[in-house]
Amino acid sequence: MPFEEQNAIRAQIKASTGLDVIVEYDGLQLPSSDKKPFLTIELLNDAGTSSTKLRDSVASTNLYQLGIYPQTNRQQRELSAQIKQALLFHTYDGFQVLDNVSIAPIPPESPSDEVNFHRAFVSFTTSRRDHKQ
Repeated sequence: MPFEEQNAIRAQIKASTGLDVIVEYDGLQLPSSDKKPFLTIELLNDAGTSSTKLRDSVASTNLYQLGIYPQTNRQQRELSAQIKQALLFHTYDGFQVLDNVSIAPIPPESPSDEVNFHRAFVSFTTSRRDHKQ
């Protein structure tokens, strides 16, 4: 189910910001600094817990990290606000974004690393309940 969630989140973020969201995977080469702004999304972990004695339903949570790679600090703050609004105030089909959306600006490790200037990460959790068919 995380695949459908991720696609729904990517579509909502694109509609809100107008930017494509790149799915992170091992070996991904980020675009160069002249392609900024861009966004990335990554599923950090997923967890399922049975919530009934007969396993009639299972609650699942997924932790996502959305990377923001803007051109300026102002753009980073504007995109962060747009993304937070898009995540919290949109009704998704089959799951919900919990109220724990957090934004963490991350400085570049090296002054020559122009791709990572002004970047930030948005962490959020989704929750869904699946029922036995």
